[in-house]
Amino acid sequence: MRGRRGPERAEPLLYINYQVADNFKCRIRQRMILELNAQASLRKEQIQNETPVTDEMVFYHNLANSLFLEHLQNHEYVYTLSVFLPESGLSEKKILRPFELMRLLGVENEAESLEQLGCLRNDTSNSIICKLLKFVSLQARKTVGHKIVQTIDGLEMENRLEGIDREYELRRILEVDTTKRAFESRLNKYRQAIAEDAQLELKSQMDAFQRTQMVQVRMEIEEEFRQKLRERQQQICNFTEETVLQSIRVHSGY
Repeated sequence: MRGRRGPERAEPLLYINYQVADNFKCRIRQRMILELNAQASLRKEQIQNETPVTDEMVFYHNLANSLFLEHLQNHEYVYTLSVFLPESGLSEKKILRPFELMRLLGVENEAESLEQLGCLRNDTSNSIICKLLKFVSLQARKTVGHKIVQTIDGLEMENRLEGIDREYELRRILEVDTTKRAFESRLNKYRQAIAEDAQLELKSQMDAFQRTQMVQVRMEIEEEFRQKLRERQQQICNFTEETVLQSIRVHSGY
C-alpha cells in the first residue's frame, strides 16, 4: 500500500525534520541577536545623547553586566547567554573575571576570617551574586548583633553620662548657692560699713554745724552786749551833763 511507510523510511524523515527545526531555531536566534545588537546600539546612542555618561556609571554598568554574565555562565544558561551578550554590549575587554569582581566589590577586604574568605574563593558551585547575597546576609546578622551590643553599651554609657550630668548640675547649684551666700554676706558687710561711714560723716557735719552756730550766737550776743553797753554809757554821759548844767544853774542863781 502506498499510504503506509516502513520504519526504515520514517527515521530519515524524522532526522530531516529535527535538522530543519534546528536550522530554523538557529536562524531565529541569529535574527534575534542582530535585532538585539541593533537595539542595543540604538539605545546606547540615545543614552549618550540624552544623559552624560561618567566613568563611574560605565564602571558600575560593566560591573553589573559582568556579575550577571558570570551567574549565567556558572549555571549554564546557554540560551539566555546568547541573548544577553549582544544585548548588553559586553566585549572581551569589558568582561571582568571572578577574582576581579571579588576584588572590586571589596569582599576580600570585608571578610573577617580566613575561613570565610576561603569559602568565598573556593565555592565554585555558586555564582558571585549568590556568594554576595550569602555574604551580605551573614554581615547583616553580625551587624544586627553588634548593634544590639552597641545599643546595650550605649544605654549604659548614656545612663552614666546622665548621672555625671546630674552630679555636675547638683555641684553647680551648690556652688552657685555658696557663691550667692558669700556675695550676700559681703554685700551686707559693705552696706553696714557704708551706714557706719554715713553716720560718722553726719555726726561730723552736725558737730561742725553746732560749732558754727555756737560761734555765730556768741558773736551776736557779744555784739548785742556791746551795743547795750554803748547805749548805757551814752545815757550816763547825758545824765552827767544834765546834772552838771543843773548844778551850774543853781550856783549861778545865788
